[in-house]
Amino acid sequence: AGAAFDPLGQAAQHVREARSVVGVIGFDVPHELVVAAGMVPVRLRADPTVDRQAFGDLSAMALDPIATSHVVRFLRGDYGCFDHLIISHDRGLDAKLFFVLRELSRLGELPARPDLAFLDIRHLPNRTTAEYNRVRIGELEALLAAWVGHPINRGDVLEAVTVCNANRQLLKRFQLLRIGDSPRFSGVEALGVMGAAMAMDKWAFQAAVTRLLDQAEDRPGAGGARLLASGSTPEDAELYRAIESAGALIVGEDHDFGDRSFEQVVTETPDPLDGIALAYGSGAPAASWGGIEARAAYTV
Repeated sequence: AGAAFDPLGQAAQHVREARSVVGVIGFDVPHELVVAAGMVPVRLRADPTVDRQAFGDLSAMALDPIATSHVVRFLRGDYGCFDHLIISHDRGLDAKLFFVLRELSRLGELPARPDLAFLDIRHLPNRTTAEYNRVRIGELEALLAAWVGHPINRGDVLEAVTVCNANRQLLKRFQLLRIGDSPRFSGVEALGVMGAAMAMDKWAFQAAVTRLLDQAEDRPGAGGARLLASGSTPEDAELYRAIESAGALIVGEDHDFGDRSFEQVVTETPDPLDGIALAYGSGAPAASWGGIEARAAYTV
């Protein structure tokens, strides 16, 4: 749970281990490519407690509290532990966040690091969108190669796809233990596990979750009215804690730290970039871009 809810602390640990760390804002950044480049991706969360007036009135930027939180943390140097930061186009305001940060950088008002990049993945079910996404994934691979100073080996991409897919299978096993006759994990615990998958070293996460699953049968079953959490991705666990402290049990969700985190399996194609582009362009619908009918059909 610590890795999930304290991504900056997790990033600092990676730095102490002499790892190069890439901050990620959004779901559509393929962790597989970052891992294949020899770096560690860490999914960032907004800080609901941040003083959004710390650098004056930022309302002219017309950002929501989540994006504004990232701007403030960038300005005060919180993200200096990252070598690079990639923002994906999950929400319209994430795109605007990137443009605001890029302009602040041009004006010399941002710290020198991390470098900024933007990834625009689209989610329309047609051939031209798939081709567009494949080009964007190729551009991201080229950018990562430029960051590390050498081409990314296709064998390393395949290895990264394999470990990320294996972790998705472990998360699926974990989810099954939430929905059985005697649920072994609370919703708060699930947020921690799902979030840790996006912040820890992939092999370290695999070992940790394997140990957790091996010990799951020794845990007491949880009770309470079972609920599904649907909508925007929570930035912390406070809502889950409030719901479960009232006697309910959250056993599933359709946001980024729920089923979407393990159902988006990357097909191992001859060119792994094809499989990555397909997976990230055609995943389960998100609240930010999926229609209500599509989300309802997916959830049910």
